[in-house]
Amino acid sequence: MAKAVAQRLGLRYLDTGAMYRAVTWKALDNGVDLEDEQELRRIADAMHLELLDDGRAIVDGRDVTREIRDPAVTRQTYYAARSRQVRERLWELQRAFGVQGCVAEGRDMGTVVFPNADRKIYLDARPEVRAERRHRQLAETPPPPPLKEVMREVQERDRKDLTRDVAPLAKADDAEYVDTSDMTFDEVVDLIEKKVREGGGPSNG
Repeated sequence: MAKAVAQRLGLRYLDTGAMYRAVTWKALDNGVDLEDEQELRRIADAMHLELLDDGRAIVDGRDVTREIRDPAVTRQTYYAARSRQVRERLWELQRAFGVQGCVAEGRDMGTVVFPNADRKIYLDARPEVRAERRHRQLAETPPPPPLKEVMREVQERDRKDLTRDVAPLAKADDAEYVDTSDMTFDEVVDLIEKKVREGGGPSNG
């Protein structure tokens, strides 16, 4: 969704979730213990990550767009996400990426990474709606897991992100809340574009 908004506004697209997934994938590929914060930071420091405007993720010259979306990676991304050492490194990369303006997607964008962003929008939806959307995404690379399993994973991810010590999921005080539960994809994109343009045009966050 954020990618579509970025295309509409002529800005770069920053998918920060892909960055944590990339660290996790690289660690798993190297047989690294995900509980070892120092090793995870070493992975984050050493890997060369490219996030392309079309949504692809390139790690050390390899296209890992599909690999980092594997459910096995998704379930274990929490280890990188809760690590202050990893986050501090990725925050540096994210802020450098956003210097020339971007549409950034992530759970700590408005509170930590870009606290002074020109426009902040906090998108939400009912848990069952989010699970159904995630299930449709997974169905693109069959066989998808059962919907009930996806629902459990969505709820567990939220619980972990809301309660982690480092940069927990939270709505920034100056962010606008939008419930997308009963909106189509295009309706949400249209609404965000309208809000950004009404606020003075494309922003740098």
